Amino acid sequence: GKTSLCTYLANRAALEGSKVGIIDADLGQSDVGPPTTIGLGQIREPVSDLTKAEVVDAYLVGYTSPGRALDKVLEGMKVIIERAEKLDVDVLIINTDGWVDGAEAADYKRRLVDIAKPDIILGIEREDELSDVLKTLNGKQVMHIDAPPTIKRRDREKRRLHRELSYRRYLEGAKVQSYPISWVKLQGCLPELGLPATEERVSIVSEALGFTPYHCEENPRHMLIILGKNQEITDEAVKKLEEALEKDVKVLRKGDERGVLVSLHGDDGRFLGIGVLRDIDFRRRIIRIYTPVEGKVSTICVGCVKLDEEGREVSFLGEETQEASDVKGEE
Repeated sequence: GKTSLCTYLANRAALEGSKVGIIDADLGQSDVGPPTTIGLGQIREPVSDLTKAEVVDAYLVGYTSPGRALDKVLEGMKVIIERAEKLDVDVLIINTDGWVDGAEAADYKRRLVDIAKPDIILGIEREDELSDVLKTLNGKQVMHIDAPPTIKRRDREKRRLHRELSYRRYLEGAKVQSYPISWVKLQGCLPELGLPATEERVSIVSEALGFTPYHCEENPRHMLIILGKNQEITDEAVKKLEEALEKDVKVLRKGDERGVLVSLHGDDGRFLGIGVLRDIDFRRRIIRIYTPVEGKVSTICVGCVKLDEEGREVSFLGEETQEASDVKGEE
């Protein structure tokens, strides 16, 4: 009932003439902004649901639940709250996720509260399911609300379908766009790129591995090895190579990036929309993305969730055997 309550509160405030901001930090079931993001919206008049709010900005966390990316969520919350303050809203409503079980969830919620510094906290619960969380909020103004018996929890399948409909909505009108890697800043789950490795450095890699990878590129922090079809590399080989190169080694298989969800941002960092990675041509230094975003893109944030051609979640980047919703915090 969190979203229904937020919608009610936002509409009441709007009817009274208030300028209302909404932050949706429910990564897996977001209504303001695409799934895997913390969205910032604004409403000036009552809406039937929060998907009708004007999306002002969004921060890509890259996962559908906070359990794998706690620091990233907290960082994103700081960024979005700072941007919300610039909107000069009269009322700011923050919707969080439903992860409340256990000490880790309780500490996470406490840290969110420390960042948001809310005037009042509304806790919706069945029986005493928020007891662990509320123990960490001593000194805060908290109102307890019983969850309406008519509101049923979405099961995992319904949550997944809700996300897929949202992906499709945000990808409507998309087409494949090409971006020179040198023109954009890449951030997120993809290993940081560099410059193509010199022949001498490639020779060291080939000697250590016993074969020449599809591509190698290097930056001051690590060497990125791109494996081609049927090329394999063991953990032992990686350690040997790190000793030879005297720096960390990251490994990516060519084609692994296909289907990864990304967000695109303009010069001022503002969210422009989402897209789906088609491929990265490491040799020609081109990244191709299926996106409805047109015009200049300055930053591309790479997430971890992978989608198929129909917009269905299939896995995580680098973890092709695990479903994208199969992580803690997806409630």
